[in-house]
Amino acid sequence: MLEYPVRFLPNYFDASILFEYLIFPVLCIYYYQTTYHSRLSGIIIQTLLYTTTITALEVIIEKFTDLIEYYTWTWLHTFSSVFLVMIFIRGIMELVRNYK
Repeated sequence: MLEYPVRFLPNYFDASILFEYLIFPVLCIYYYQTTYHSRLSGIIIQTLLYTTTITALEVIIEKFTDLIEYYTWTWLHTFSSVFLVMIFIRGIMELVRNYK
């Protein structure tokens, strides 16, 4: 659905190592820390802000560089998948915090 023509260690990984193994996990930790004391509405609003920023940056990178190439993937796929993953991570972390 999408391709990363320029990537680090292309013989070993088909994905973007920088985003999927460094930037996104660190951003999820920061997201969890900023929503730690938030109510559900604040969590949703912050998730929308983080997701919109990530999606906008990806669209700009896809349009003006050769780092990402969309085939059947669209910005809506990115937005919805990142939004759902961030909400899922927040929910899992809430369960872990309440389990203690």
